[in-house]
Amino acid sequence: MWRQEEELRDQEKLRKHEEKTWRQEQRLRDQEKELRKQEKQMLKQKEQMAEQEEQMQKQEEQVRKQEEQVRKQEEQMWKQEEQMRKQEEQMRKQEKQMGEQEEQMRKREEQMRKREEQITQLPPGMKNTQEHPGLGSTSCILFFYRGDKKKIKIINI
Repeated sequence: MWRQEEELRDQEKLRKHEEKTWRQEQRLRDQEKELRKQEKQMLKQKEQMAEQEEQMQKQEEQVRKQEEQVRKQEEQMWKQEEQMRKQEEQMRKQEKQMGEQEEQMRKREEQMRKREEQITQLPPGMKNTQEHPGLGSTSCILFFYRGDKKKIKIINI
């Protein structure tokens, strides 16, 4: 009996030990299950991070392209501004030339006005003309012609 009791005690100990072992194994399985969940989450996070990095690289590339476009546009604007400055300088020169030409034209007009006055004035020999029979009221005929240096000359006939 004592043996039986001892065997029962041993069996009870063995059963408790097996139960304890089973609980420990169950905890280990639960921990492994939790680890797998965490690993899956970490893998998802890594994938998300890789996607985010890829998106950031794409965005950075777009920003670089936009910066390059802006730089090119700025260069074009600088070139256009330089062209405009050159055109303005040319226009100032042209305006100056035109002013000089206008001044020359005014001088020429004044010279022409003086010549016209000289032409329209009667030569000194014709001021006190008398009527001659057969010639009418004037005694001479004026002929106008251009001389060598574009001067107008008058001949009394």
